[in-house]
Amino acid sequence: MAATRSGMQAMRSISIPEAVEEYRTYNRAQNYSPYYVASTDRNLRQFAGWLTDEGRANRVRELTLDDARAFIVHLQERENRVRPGARLSPDTVQQYARNLKSWATFLYAEGFTRANLFARLGLPKVPVREPEVLTDEEIARVVSIYNPGTATGLRNILLVLVLADTGLRVGELCTATVDDFDLERGTLKVMGKGQRERTVYVGATVQKLLSRYIRYQRPEPASGRVRNLILAQDGSPFTFNAARLVLKRAATQSGVKRLHAHLLRHTFATRYLLNGGDLLTLQRLLGHSTLEMVRRYSHLAAGFVAVQHRLYSPVDSLPVRLAPERRSTKTAPRAKANNAKRLTSDLRRSRPHLRVVDGYPAS
Repeated sequence: MAATRSGMQAMRSISIPEAVEEYRTYNRAQNYSPYYVASTDRNLRQFAGWLTDEGRANRVRELTLDDARAFIVHLQERENRVRPGARLSPDTVQQYARNLKSWATFLYAEGFTRANLFARLGLPKVPVREPEVLTDEEIARVVSIYNPGTATGLRNILLVLVLADTGLRVGELCTATVDDFDLERGTLKVMGKGQRERTVYVGATVQKLLSRYIRYQRPEPASGRVRNLILAQDGSPFTFNAARLVLKRAATQSGVKRLHAHLLRHTFATRYLLNGGDLLTLQRLLGHSTLEMVRRYSHLAAGFVAVQHRLYSPVDSLPVRLAPERRSTKTAPRAKANNAKRLTSDLRRSRPHLRVVDGYPAS
């Protein structure tokens, strides 16, 4: 893939914005997802703009590893524009670093640089956190803010429930078409990361709501070429950014502040395991290439099982009265004597479930 030496000499003089555009064209030619192409291009253009503002390199041949490292430090200290007062998340900063490294690899392979400039750029560490899960009550609160009698209301209900019922990524749902949905079987084909197609399944509730939406409340497509399953009010495709905005507003209106698209994915994965699903099937349903991420859900599910046992232990519910403890000649550790007291849980709370009334979810 590398160019000839004469070609390399000529290409090294291109500007950084031109090199970013070259990479965008390459990613499109590789048939990467539109979201990946757009997000990578946006991140690299921010890097190019920062270089200009800081009076650093403006041509590829002037780039150094220090430029990339200084940009990463800048990102770590920068305020989050979406959430004023907060900083960019470690995951976001790491994604910028990944984009810079892949771009530098491309520049070297294509002959724009003599070496892979960012090969030694380390990825910022990301804290390993257990995935969070929405409760039944929280899901019901989010759904209840919409009017299912309107096209927009039903669409937004479907956005929440389909993600929670299938574990899809938002982009996968937004690009799914009516041809991908099998109404009778309750299956939906989607194109995931790496252009890998997979089939996911919806439950009876979501299947019934999707049927009502498609037959009666889905807007007329803006043109014959629009085949997207979920549509905007004007009949155009319902975009990734539009879906994120809907969920952001839903978080505010419902009071479930922590709501976001990936939280619905976490909720699906954890509940799937709690209901008896296995890791390999979950990996296929989520579209993960390895079991690494799926194992994180198994740890969280195990924690929920422990909590549920403490709440509904068969023995704890029996009216058993223990005889007074007899003193032994041997002195037992005080910790053992207090073990019974530690079994009392303060986690008891109501857990309302969604039910369907005339095809609509209700709390």
